[in-house]
Amino acid sequence: MSLAHGNAPSENSDWNRHGDPPVAGTAPGPLLAVKGLGKALVALLWANIGIAVVTAFAQMVVLLWLTNRDSDGLDYALHRPLGLTVPVTALGIASTLLTLAIVVVWIVWQYRATRNVQVWGVGMRRGTGWAIAGWLVPIVSLWFPAQGMHDLMRGSRPDASSGSLAGYQAAEPLIGWWWFSYLATRISAAVGAVLTIGAVTNSDWLTPNRILLVSHLPAIAAGLLAIRIVTLTTERQEQRMEAARAYWGSLTPQQ
Repeated sequence: MSLAHGNAPSENSDWNRHGDPPVAGTAPGPLLAVKGLGKALVALLWANIGIAVVTAFAQMVVLLWLTNRDSDGLDYALHRPLGLTVPVTALGIASTLLTLAIVVVWIVWQYRATRNVQVWGVGMRRGTGWAIAGWLVPIVSLWFPAQGMHDLMRGSRPDASSGSLAGYQAAEPLIGWWWFSYLATRISAAVGAVLTIGAVTNSDWLTPNRILLVSHLPAIAAGLLAIRIVTLTTERQEQRMEAARAYWGSLTPQQ
């Protein structure tokens, strides 16, 4: 990392309004740039929301088709309207690929942002490793990512002081609503997918298609909330970096 800084704070420093330096009299450790990743992540989230809206509309049309034929006993696999189901399948594949991209960019962004909060000395419940592992380890993945994002969002605030437990001393309501929507999406989509197992007739496919259609509502809500969380957290980190530049003179985050 290139970290250029002066040996003393600038005369017009207002660091105290943005939190104390991690170690008195020394420049902060390596800071990692998050602005570019934040913008890329927001763009990917918007794209995923767009796909979710289109997919929901297409599934609604398929559901109407099934509703009008729920008692004919026909094999859905043999008589399904390919003009509708093929686009839904294609959109599903596109959404899966886009979700994988979001996961990768999100984890990198969260890891780098968490490192910055640790450099600033703001207390967090867990270290940077859990910014990645929290999403992957079974069981704890149900709440560790939400706690990590809460601490990150709160700890990125310009007024979060070093050495404090600011990461979880104050509430960030957006995190709760986002995580509730995210879990609702995962659960409803999983239930809908399980119910498709063994489904044969048009009538069999009605319930799973209804559940899968409804799952798009929390998915869209989670996406919109995630955009706000990423944007706000990135802006807070940029504000803290500006305060560091004002305090130390020149400070260049590592790309």
